[in-house]
Amino acid sequence: MTIEISTIEPTKITAGDSVAWDRKDLIDYPTSDGWSLFYSISGPEKITIVAVVYQDFFQIRVDAVVTRTWPNGEYWWDAYVSKTTERYKVTSGKFTVLPNLQEVAKGYDGRTLAEKELAGWEDLLYKLSQKGSSSVTHGGKVYVEKDLDKVRNARDDAQGRVNQEKARAQREKGKATGRRILMRFVNPR
Repeated sequence: MTIEISTIEPTKITAGDSVAWDRKDLIDYPTSDGWSLFYSISGPEKITIVAVVYQDFFQIRVDAVVTRTWPNGEYWWDAYVSKTTERYKVTSGKFTVLPNLQEVAKGYDGRTLAEKELAGWEDLLYKLSQKGSSSVTHGGKVYVEKDLDKVRNARDDAQGRVNQEKARAQREKGKATGRRILMRFVNPR
């Protein structure tokens, strides 16, 4: 099985996985002229990745034993090309390090904060709607049956945040978000 090597930087990296991408687009900084490429990364940990020159482009390879030590979280990076005393930033971006599920503790909950909040509001809504339930405590606050509309609104807000996260994830994968864009073409006169 051959793994396809990306030509763009990853947006998500799982700790303990190998990561690889190529930069073939930096033709203004030819490897034959002595240019090198490196990434300066900052987040929960400071990281530097140095690209390897391969033929006439740059290869970036990070072994699994290296990413295994990276703490989970958001990281911001700048990519630089350099040659002797010259250095230029060519691009920048962000990636997320996800946990290695083989090494997380029992009881790990991989839901986002919005998904956890939504589940909490739905649980509260269920408990309040049960007959004989006079009050329910949620997040240190006591809710009664007359608070049902307030709880429904909070649940709807949380659902909206979850939907936004899912749409963002779909866009990052280059897939449709489920939202339709309606257009009408008019013949100009």
